[in-house]
Amino acid sequence: MSDGPVQTTGESSVAPVERATLASNEAAFPPANLGAPHPDDDARSELLLALVLRGGVLSAASLLGAALAISLLFGLPIHGGGGSLQDLWQGHTPGLQSLAQLGILALALTPVARVALSIPIFARAGERKQALIGLGVLLLLALSMLLGKAEG
Repeated sequence: MSDGPVQTTGESSVAPVERATLASNEAAFPPANLGAPHPDDDARSELLLALVLRGGVLSAASLLGAALAISLLFGLPIHGGGGSLQDLWQGHTPGLQSLAQLGILALALTPVARVALSIPIFARAGERKQALIGLGVLLLLALSMLLGKAEG
């Protein structure tokens, strides 16, 4: 028995096992197709957007749930709003209030992240109009945040 590739008549000099390995490697690591959309891009994009939404909601729920659980277990109050993001980042916000504010911030930023992520997805898919609409929505969200900060 030889350890080399099996010679076949007229087809390929690659052994059947090696052909199967090559096929599975190409399936796992498809060759880069620069510029042209891959058939699985839609499914990957939808999965990525779903993961962003799911991760944002789960992180927000975890932070808010932790603040609520600690409050109920130890009888500590979660003080009402009034704190700014600057106070939160500088550590001037009390413990449970900061935990709750981080949860609300995660919940608010989740759709913003989804819109920001959808822009390059639409652009890559050749849907220029949708990408421009997404960019407009993102600019309006940024403008509203800046104007809200200027007022309060």
